[in-house]
Amino acid sequence: MSVAPVMLFTYSRPEHTRSVLKALGNNDIAKETNVYAYTCEPKNDGHAAKVDETKRVLAEYQNSDLFQNFEIVDFGKYMPLGPAMIAAVNDVISAHGRIIVVEDDIVTSKDFLSFMNDCLNYYETDKTVFSISGYSPDMPEIRGMTEDVYMVHRACPWGWGTWSSRWDSYDPYVKEYVNNILNREYRRSIAKWNTDLPMTLDALFFEEGCMDKNWEQQFCFCQFVNRMNVVCPKLSKVRNIGFDGTGANPAPIGLESSFDGNGAAWKLEHTELNESFQKRYNKQFIFRSRTKFFIALSNIIHFISPGLYYRLLNKFYHTDVKIKDLQNYELDH
Repeated sequence: MSVAPVMLFTYSRPEHTRSVLKALGNNDIAKETNVYAYTCEPKNDGHAAKVDETKRVLAEYQNSDLFQNFEIVDFGKYMPLGPAMIAAVNDVISAHGRIIVVEDDIVTSKDFLSFMNDCLNYYETDKTVFSISGYSPDMPEIRGMTEDVYMVHRACPWGWGTWSSRWDSYDPYVKEYVNNILNREYRRSIAKWNTDLPMTLDALFFEEGCMDKNWEQQFCFCQFVNRMNVVCPKLSKVRNIGFDGTGANPAPIGLESSFDGNGAAWKLEHTELNESFQKRYNKQFIFRSRTKFFIALSNIIHFISPGLYYRLLNKFYHTDVKIKDLQNYELDH
């Protein structure tokens, strides 16, 4: 089978981008890999210098022999993260049928590309698998596993891959969620899949600018709709270097990875999802007490009265979103 292409998503972090490309270039099958580096114009004058510097870093790799091919794709205008990521994945996966996605703060091990390609080949026909993750948190329970891979519900954007057969069902406007937004049992089934997913889906519509910043929540919801999971390595193949104040997100707590730049051998197998472990794994990503409180409160209030919940959500976000208008959200945007 052909080697999956890498879509590298960049914006305004030149030194991070350089580190990411250096690590990718050191991968065992880098010379067999096509890389599509996506970039865009700056959002404002304050970003212009760093965006230009990042583009110069990308240009350094255009004529290098580290990869089979290195193509820079410039949107030619400013594109918010969410729409830009979706458009880039659409471009690459429609041409190649599969994709590996790396953002500008994800440093990879030497065997990351080999692992991802092995998984994309091995699990392509497995109807329980929606995507492959290169990341794994350093949890004692994971360190004690005898298998080299495990399965979870929760997707992580820190180095991932999938197939067009899965991505084709991706809906950035989560219409199925909107159609069931007042359904108590439907929300409970989503919360059982990923505890914080209902609240993050609500934020897409009620928090100003949230839809422009996000694509991951919709991806997680798509996995829920298809009842398909993520395969992760026991030993992480990636390390996130972006929590240094240069990115949009605060540093997480307890999500350190078991990363080794030299990689580690693996054996792939068709694994079963452990629901008990899934719950503990999911909690690992909800590390702030305030977030835990709001998740619990939102699910309780919605169960008591969905209408009351969304009225309170409008007050919280200082908006005036009407549920009936969400049916036409895609047309309006």
